[in-house]
Amino acid sequence: MLFNLHETDAFGIAKINMRNEFVYFEHSADVDAKRVDLHPGISIPFKTPASFITPRVSLRHTSYRLNDQAAGIDNQQSRTLPILSVDSGLFFERELNFAGGLIQTLEPRAYYLYVPHKDQDDIPLFDTSEYDFSFNQLFRENRYSGADRVADANQLTLAVTSRFIESDTGSERLRASLGTIVYFDDLDVGLNPTSAPITTNTSDLVTELSAKITDTWSARSALQYDPHASRTEKATLGLHYRDGANRLFNATYRSRYEGTTDSKGNSNDIEQTDLSFKWPISKEWSTVGRWNYSEEHNLSLDTFLGLEKDTCCWRLRVIARRYVNDALDEEPKEGIFFQFELKGLTSFGEKLDSFLEEGILGYQIPEQ
Repeated sequence: MLFNLHETDAFGIAKINMRNEFVYFEHSADVDAKRVDLHPGISIPFKTPASFITPRVSLRHTSYRLNDQAAGIDNQQSRTLPILSVDSGLFFERELNFAGGLIQTLEPRAYYLYVPHKDQDDIPLFDTSEYDFSFNQLFRENRYSGADRVADANQLTLAVTSRFIESDTGSERLRASLGTIVYFDDLDVGLNPTSAPITTNTSDLVTELSAKITDTWSARSALQYDPHASRTEKATLGLHYRDGANRLFNATYRSRYEGTTDSKGNSNDIEQTDLSFKWPISKEWSTVGRWNYSEEHNLSLDTFLGLEKDTCCWRLRVIARRYVNDALDEEPKEGIFFQFELKGLTSFGEKLDSFLEEGILGYQIPEQ
């Protein structure tokens, strides 16, 4: 259950917001819990056409009533932490007399975050995990999702973005971003009591580059580099096509260094190619498909091909799929999925909307 207050003006200069949540967790073989999470905050933004600075303070209180907790650990747990941050940035721009006229921007940004350390090892994990490190993650208040962990922080994010924008249309043709975090203290709060603290003085470097090549073609890449180990941790390169007729095609390469092996000695590193599409073949019929291939294991991880028929009153989907649960699954699973939907009423068969949205980047459910 959620009770949220979206950002609202207050006192003439400030903005307040609040996110409150109540959740009941029940598990036949694990700890049951009632969790209340309260997170009010207030910020005072100062903006000019060429700069901004936003100090913000919030308070996060989370309390638990636990059943079947481990022996020696209190069945009532709570945690209250203040969160202080200051976000700031500058905007510079210049006109360029080529490619029909462009505006280049330079946007340095600094984000300071402070959260005191509090031991949270006695709090079980219910719906919390660590976010993937990315450019957007540089500006989050918490490196964990969910409410079961609030990460300690005394850090400064330094980042810069540059954009190339068409003078006539305002369309963004190119965007490049680079950023890192400077740590002033070790980060001790982990998901588990055995989690190792972060003791380096800086985070990995993250870069992102996106380009609008034509009105229908675009490209995007992202890189995470560990300067301490002189190693690329993650890399992604994608090429995307989309036109007004709802034709959609994606080609993506991704790699990820894990540096670990499974119980059989196989590497957990990831190197994959991913092709997906939606392509209309008539006014009402479209084909959809995906091929996700592991270069590391020489194995197709997920392959599906299907047909959609969309009319004013009903929608039909039939999809044939072959997939493995993990890269070392020796026996691929196969299935045919069927869905028939009467628009505005009900549907029969598998719910395939979210499956297609997750499997085909940019896929959108046809309008009713």
